[in-house]
Formats: sequence, C-alpha cells, structure tokens
Amino acid sequence: MNFWVFCEMKQDELGNDYPAYGIAWEGGEQADISDDEAFVYKLASLLYEEQVQPCHIQNVIEDCLAAGCLPV
Repeated sequence: MNFWVFCEMKQDELGNDYPAYGIAWEGGEQADISDDEAFVYKLASLLYEEQVQPCHIQNVIEDCLAAGCLPV
C-alpha cells in the first residue's frame, strides 16, 4: 500500500497560520498529525516499509506521537 504526505494550512487559537501535515492512503487519511514535516514524512515511510494494514494505521500514528519519536 502507498502512503502520501499532504499539507493543509490551519490557524491556532491566536489566529496564526501553521502547516498541518497528514498522511493519506488508499481508502483513508489522517489529517493534522503534526506541524513537523520531517516527522510526518518519516512516519509515512515507516508505514510503507512495514506495509501497515489500514486497521492498524491509527494505532501506529498514535503510538509514534505519544512516544515523540519513531521506532528504529
């Protein structure tokens, strides 16, 4: 399965614009994962390399965000 990173501009509570990066895949997407572009690209690469199935994608994203880093 392929994964794509996309960016949307969002506004914080003070009205400041910031980039919000998400990941899309065939049949789904998770928007606004992080404003750290490199982190989201690495996460998408991990999902691709491990061929994570759609039913597990949310858990992998949540685990990586909670840990603040990607597994090596």
